[in-house]
Amino acid sequence: MAYQQKDIPVSKLVLDPNNPRFFELRELRGKKALTEKDLIDEMSRDDQIPTLTKSIKRSGVKDPLWVKQTSNGKFLVIEGNRRTYILRKLIEENVQPPGNTDYHKVKANVLPIDTKEPEVLLQRVRLQAGKKDWGHFNEAVTTYDLKYKYGMQIEDIAPTGEIGHVVV
Repeated sequence: MAYQQKDIPVSKLVLDPNNPRFFELRELRGKKALTEKDLIDEMSRDDQIPTLTKSIKRSGVKDPLWVKQTSNGKFLVIEGNRRTYILRKLIEENVQPPGNTDYHKVKANVLPIDTKEPEVLLQRVRLQAGKKDWGHFNEAVTTYDLKYKYGMQIEDIAPTGEIGHVVV
């Protein structure tokens, strides 16, 4: 998948309402059009945020985010929503970054603006699988979308037969 690595201002990052971890919010809790506030509220309840915050305070963001450039000059966060959330909070709280780190910009792998949605969803799956449990429902919705919405074969979705913890 073609991408460029760039330093992106945190102020130009947009949280991803199509992140597979949030499908449950849309499908089971009735929030069909997720807003940034919905995503922030959900992440504020994530029990891993304090540990991730300590790590970022200690040494900054180590792994580049994955983003897709949008037509309005913003960047949709494909992978790294929690890190983006934390960076925003640290900026808001005027926390001083360590050493040569800058909380106002972050290294990101940028997908081109014309990257098709099935490719973006597959990249989300590749990058997020195994990092934080999505929950069985979210994994099932992702598999369903790839197979029935985008017409992919199971072998192309999960060559090993697994996505996260779900055997397809």
